[in-house]
Amino acid sequence: DGAPAQMLKSADNLDYTSMYVLNLGLKYRNRNKILSNAHWIYFPEKRFPFHRIVFPSNVSKGMIPDDKWSISVEVSYSKHRPLERGNLRSKIIQDLISIDILNSENEIILENEMDFSPAYVIYDKKRTREVNQIKKFLKENNVYSIGRYGSWEYSAMEDAIVQGKEVSETITKNIGR
Repeated sequence: DGAPAQMLKSADNLDYTSMYVLNLGLKYRNRNKILSNAHWIYFPEKRFPFHRIVFPSNVSKGMIPDDKWSISVEVSYSKHRPLERGNLRSKIIQDLISIDILNSENEIILENEMDFSPAYVIYDKKRTREVNQIKKFLKENNVYSIGRYGSWEYSAMEDAIVQGKEVSETITKNIGR
């Protein structure tokens, strides 16, 4: 609230992709018949609405009871490629069956839908100029903006921790003046 019009325009010029996620909890009757030991699999084919399937239970067996399994299905979208939500859940389930991720050996016992907007920043020709302008304005107003969305960069949790440490050191040093 109260930001200058130019800052709002700069923020509107930042591009990103969003992500719909369907999380499934499964009761797996025969754990030895799991078809993937991967942590995640990418799907670049246009016939699938999802771009990646993540198997959190493959990261650590301790995350779930022995007879359970988890899947997160990620569908990216943007203003350039809108998401058709109509029968998306049904399409995902049918596709998971068609590629043998879901089968008669398992039963869906939990579903959770999530939407992340933004999810991933897009590095386009405007990004650097707009981010620098926004960060300059924020700095002039003693606002430290860090992390994936605060810096508008592709970064991981570890990067945010390092940035947080650096900002806390800067603030501490400035308080001492």
